[in-house]
Amino acid sequence: MRLYRSIAALSPEDCARMRASLLDDAALSLDYLVLAVCACVIATVGLLTGSAATIIGAMIVAPLVMPMRGVAMGAVQGDWRLLRQGMISVVVGAALSVALAAIAQLLVRVPASAFGPEILNRTQPNLGDLAVAIVAGAVCGFARIRPKLSDALAGTAIAVALMPPLCVVGINLAVGQYQASRGALLLYLTNLLGIILACMAVFALNGYHVSFRRTSRALAFGMGFTALTIFPLFQGFSTLMNQVRIRDGLREILERETITVGRQMELLDVRINWNEVPFQVDLYVESDQPVTPTQVQAVEDYLHQRLKRSQRTFALKFLVKQFQTVKGKLRLHPANWQKRIVDEIELQVILKRRFNYVNRPAITRWTLVESKIDWEGREPMATVTVISNTPLIPQEVQSFRRSLTTQMEQHTGTRFEVQVQRLTPPPT
Repeated sequence: MRLYRSIAALSPEDCARMRASLLDDAALSLDYLVLAVCACVIATVGLLTGSAATIIGAMIVAPLVMPMRGVAMGAVQGDWRLLRQGMISVVVGAALSVALAAIAQLLVRVPASAFGPEILNRTQPNLGDLAVAIVAGAVCGFARIRPKLSDALAGTAIAVALMPPLCVVGINLAVGQYQASRGALLLYLTNLLGIILACMAVFALNGYHVSFRRTSRALAFGMGFTALTIFPLFQGFSTLMNQVRIRDGLREILERETITVGRQMELLDVRINWNEVPFQVDLYVESDQPVTPTQVQAVEDYLHQRLKRSQRTFALKFLVKQFQTVKGKLRLHPANWQKRIVDEIELQVILKRRFNYVNRPAITRWTLVESKIDWEGREPMATVTVISNTPLIPQEVQSFRRSLTTQMEQHTGTRFEVQVQRLTPPPT
């Protein structure tokens, strides 16, 4: 009996008051257009500058959710005037936002390669976005029939984020990134359908309906249109998970298997622009030395060889945060100088054993030129320079470095880093 009362139709007076209020909200008025333009400008600036706080401000100002509630009520009650008026406001507001964002991008000309995560993250919607839209839409509808909950509208506007996706559509259209524009448009449609469907259900359950048949048909149409987005959203979710795995795999390979990233610098972050062909991989690193194009090319070559890719699917770009190490003049105790001299002599003794190392035959193709130890790093760096007629075999070098490091630590008690430099013999 209580359930029946909760879904029973309200009095005509209550429905009339709600309809009149929603007609005002859904009207294509000057107030609505001014707020839409202001929200679009704020959101576009925030997206192009990567300012999350600015984007949140645009979400709160944006009035796009107001006519959507009118569409929901018009569908539930079969009120074509309310439905038509709400749809006109939604379409005009969306089209105006896309056009203004595109014009702004054409004026400032921010290159697509400089787009930050605030733009890129809104081009790949997934099922999570639909779930958020439905829940936020339910809150939006419930807050409309419960005046005491009006404070929840700001949080709802932030959750569903209607204006930023529209601005992302315009920005990407201006630079010819049509795939990214489609993704952002799908995110907007997902939020639009989720809000309208949830509002319809809330209005119907609270008695704002005319007949059970008409309301059921409207809800069925709403669920049908929303269901059309499930497949691309599920595909987007799968793609997102795959991209996360690829990004984490790239980071592990770069840190563990390359000298440039793993030893010569610290990798702070990896960001991939999946809308570029090949994929643009931005490596945020910290180093005390500049990165050369040769190093970047070497890392790219190794990466594609390691991943066994026939085509170059990744393009690396190093964004270096360079720092300078400044130390005071080193004053060592005489005993420390003596220890260093002993260690360097021990290195010479070990190297004169014709490179006969653990589990490896003697390396007779190498001729020792010189060896030196750099004591300024975190760990002493032993550099061994050799002459060889043939390129150094990576497995052979790795075995040499590992064995030399072990022997030096056993004989001197000091942990050394070892690197090998090859000189080509002069022509005869």
